Amino acid sequence: MEISAEFSTDAERMEQWTSTARLRRLEVERIEALLAGAPEPCGLAQPVCSETIEADNRMGETA
Repeated sequence: MEISAEFSTDAERMEQWTSTARLRRLEVERIEALLAGAPEPCGLAQPVCSETIEADNRMGETA
C-alpha cells in the first residue's frame, strides 16, 4: 500500500516539528543549567523594594 503524497508531507512536517521542539527543549535545559551554575554578576544589584528606599530616605532626613 502506498502512502499518499499529502499524508507523506504531513508526516514529514510533524516529524520536523517534533524534532524542532525537542531541540528547543534541550537548548532551554542547557541554558537553565548554565544559569543555575553562574555566579551573580557583580555589576547587577538585587532589586530593592520602593518601600525600603522610602524608609531609608526618611531615616536620612531625621539623622
